[in-house]
Order: sequence, then C-alpha cells, then structure tokens
Amino acid sequence: MPGTVPIADAPERQTVRVAGEVRHIIVKPGEPFDELEAVLYDGSGDLLVVWLGRRSIRGLTLGSRVIAEGVIGETAGQRRMLDPAFELVPPGPR
Repeated sequence: MPGTVPIADAPERQTVRVAGEVRHIIVKPGEPFDELEAVLYDGSGDLLVVWLGRRSIRGLTLGSRVIAEGVIGETAGQRRMLDPAFELVPPGPR
C-alpha cells in the first residue's frame, strides 16, 4: 500500500504506517477496560494491534485489510501497536 512500510522494516518508538491482512482477532474482556487485538500480516511479518476499551470494530473481520498508524513497541518479545489510528481498506485486487 502506498505510504506504508513493511511490518518487518517498521521501526519501533516512531510513528509509522503499516498495512496488512487480519489473521487473528482476540477479544479480552477485563478491568479496567476490554481489549480488542488483531494480528496483521503483510507477507514480511506480523504485528499485534491492540485497541483498548473496545470489543469490536464494525467491518474488522478475519481477512480484512487494514492500514494502521501509531507507535510500535515490544512486550515479552511481541511487537505491538496500541490504539492506532486506522482505516479499513475495501476489498479489491491485491
């Protein structure tokens, strides 16, 4: 996707835009807030994207294509992006 970087090349601790296909969705109900997690995959690697305080996002399903913009960090060996700005990419040619 234009304007994005491959997940494997995305730097940590800087604002970055990545794009990928949703491979997994996990809802973690909890206190003080729920978490919605999605694993994005772009062919170069995967990234855990976490939205705090949400259980769902309309249109976010397995196979959805998403552009996410935020800061990547690492926790327990897992690269993740918390509460990114995002857009769902309409289905179409890849």
